[in-house]
This record gives sequence, structure tokens and C-alpha cells, in this order.
Amino acid sequence: KKLRQWSTWANQVIPDLIDPYLELLRSTCNLAQMCQAAPVPCACGGRGGTKALNVLCVDYNSEFELSVCACRPAALQLLRRGFFPCAPIAPSLAVDIRMLEFVKTLFVRMPPNATAWCDALESFLDGRGYKLDTRDSMRRRFSNALLWYGSLVNATKSVVTTYLEESRVTL
Repeated sequence: KKLRQWSTWANQVIPDLIDPYLELLRSTCNLAQMCQAAPVPCACGGRGGTKALNVLCVDYNSEFELSVCACRPAALQLLRRGFFPCAPIAPSLAVDIRMLEFVKTLFVRMPPNATAWCDALESFLDGRGYKLDTRDSMRRRFSNALLWYGSLVNATKSVVTTYLEESRVTL
């Protein structure tokens, strides 16, 4: 299962999210001015099967239901709203991209400790009335989102660098 999930992330989801991620960075002035995203329109007519996903979003106050299908995957819809999913197909948790960017920056300056970060986050959310299903589920899901968000950032940088290098060579 983990190998299939890795393959889905690396070969399907991350490549499909590069252009929408660049658009999000452009439209939000590098995530400084987040705004309410418009829903992603369905272009397949639900041929791939439409299902409802209830996704808890780590940004202090969001939880919403997504209607996903072949042309509107959960990862794309969440990214357009400024969140990154913990799983490629049917995520149960999504994290605010600005929070992931903060944690990524924090972990560059101190030893990475997702367990301590998630314990603090769980305690913080618990104090505000959010109850999580199981102990340690936040750590696994948050760590997965952080890992694959880093992969998206790196893939995006690689695409932009390749584009710039190709443009430079043709000049």
C-alpha cells in the first residue's frame, strides 16, 4: 500500500499540482494574500465516479466537504484553497500551505521533530474543542503532508529552472 501511495504521489499527483501551485503562488503574492477560492468546476460529468470527502483542514477553523471526481481530484481542490493533503487520493486531513512553509523553514533551523510539533498542535486544537480520532494520527498525516509538500516545492523549482535554462539556451 505504501509503495502504491508513493507511486501515486510521485508520478501522478505532484506533477499534476505543479501548474496550479505556481498559479496559487502568483495569485496570492507568494501566499501572502490568501483569499476564498472558487470551486473547481467538473469537466468530466462525474464519469469517473463522484464521491464526497470530509476533510479536516489544519488552519484553526476549517473543515469542509469536497465533491471529487476524475477531473476534480481532492488534491487539486485543496491546493486551490491553500491546503496540502495528507494522502494523494482520499485525504482525511489537509494542512494550510503557509503552516507547512513555516514548519519547513523551522525545521531548517532546528532538528526536525514532527512528533513534538504535532503533540503541540494536537494540544492546541484540543484546547479549542477539536478532538482527533486517535493518538498519533496527526503525526503520521501531518508528516506525510509535509514530506509531499516539500516534494511539490522541489518539483516546481525544477520545472521553473528547466524552463529558464531552456529559454536562456534559445536566446
